[in-house]
Amino acid sequence: MPQVLPQKDDEYFCTSVNISSEDIFIKKFDPNADSNRIHHIIIFGCRNLHRRTQLYPNHWPCSHSQLCPGMRVIYAWGRNAPSLQLPKDVGFHVGGGLSDINFLVLQAHYAHPLSEHDSSGVRLLYTIQPQPYVAGIFLLASLNGMIPPHQSQSHVDINCRLNRDPITVFAYRVHAHALGTVISGYRYSHNKKRWDLIAKGNPQWPQAFYPMDNLMQIDSQDIIAARCTYNSTQRNTLTNMGSTAGDEMCNLYLMYYSENPMLNNDDSMSRTFFYSLNEQRSDMESCEDIEFDSEFYRNLPDGNDQPLPRNLTMEQSAIGQH
Repeated sequence: MPQVLPQKDDEYFCTSVNISSEDIFIKKFDPNADSNRIHHIIIFGCRNLHRRTQLYPNHWPCSHSQLCPGMRVIYAWGRNAPSLQLPKDVGFHVGGGLSDINFLVLQAHYAHPLSEHDSSGVRLLYTIQPQPYVAGIFLLASLNGMIPPHQSQSHVDINCRLNRDPITVFAYRVHAHALGTVISGYRYSHNKKRWDLIAKGNPQWPQAFYPMDNLMQIDSQDIIAARCTYNSTQRNTLTNMGSTAGDEMCNLYLMYYSENPMLNNDDSMSRTFFYSLNEQRSDMESCEDIEFDSEFYRNLPDGNDQPLPRNLTMEQSAIGQH
């Protein structure tokens, strides 16, 4: 951030950079931030900006509105998460003539005022060498979930059909606020007719992208589901989903890769396919609330809402203690 000074609770600031001059492949995200100062950071890829005055070193107040045309998530950070290195042969493709991402927007959420200016951010390490696989993020998020007060355990659910070309998930990130105890994600295989665990995380630990022990392919007709579990025993009022620290969130980010169509032997076919894919992608990259409301799709495997075993190292890292 370009030396911003938050002066009230739950301020959001954004700045942006133009990366349209050449095709690049991001290989690593290296955050320069501290959770004692900043609540979370999100990097969005954008086709364009609303105003060119939004370019760095300028900044503007922003929240969860449509920040830019063609907006989609590239990276997210919270609770002192460490750097993220992508797997070999995988990169986020941005910039240049074959990507529809011409700008990167960094959004920072400051939960509380600061007494001095802040320049938190994320360093990106990249290559101009095309990678065999391109990375992306599929976000499961609740917009309308509600958490009743005085409950030791309550759920907010999300599910939808993938309904796009197959993806291979290799990392995940969970995000909730103070009430979140565990977030679990599942795939219902259209072919195998069964639920399989994709990921399970504690939102009170560093909100990093954690590599999966086993890669998981999700096919077009598969169902993806997420369940966020909360403990509201200390709350006296209903808690809604929202952007402030006093609200809650239910987010599961799935980082995936798929084959890079740029490397197709037929260059003209590759370009046609790639542009077609990008035109549709903004409608494919998220799953919001409930698509399938039957008991079958809500009856997730046993243990879905059981917290992970305590890990003191993770807990201390999340609050800046070592």
